[in-house]
Amino acid sequence: MALSVCAFGQNSATTNGLANGRLWKSVNTASEKKGFLVGYLNGVTYSAVSALGGSQPITTATADSIDHFTKQLFPSSLTLDEISTSLDRFYNPPENGPITIASALEVISARASGADESVVQKMISDLLKNLTK
Repeated sequence: MALSVCAFGQNSATTNGLANGRLWKSVNTASEKKGFLVGYLNGVTYSAVSALGGSQPITTATADSIDHFTKQLFPSSLTLDEISTSLDRFYNPPENGPITIASALEVISARASGADESVVQKMISDLLKNLTK
């Protein structure tokens, strides 16, 4: 699997240096999409552990905070196939293309955890408004 993402600067596959829906739509196979999602989840988990746990032993409270943080950023109640399908659906409207995958996953996480649909729609609306600032 080879994904080429420019981490610095702006191109059509990134928004503010982060992979966006245009990149997601260019990933063609289910295997590549799953690989992307596993890598993303590993990054989120590592970041949470580093930020919240640091070099100290992880306590129950810290583990709970890491779990809460991770669930906000990644819809862990869904399978990788379900997340992939949700991202495909999220990026179906072309205007969502510039929204980062990270932000789309937050929206999907909110929806998967039972957030009211009006809250989810406001999240999307705010993301689109932020693109024009």
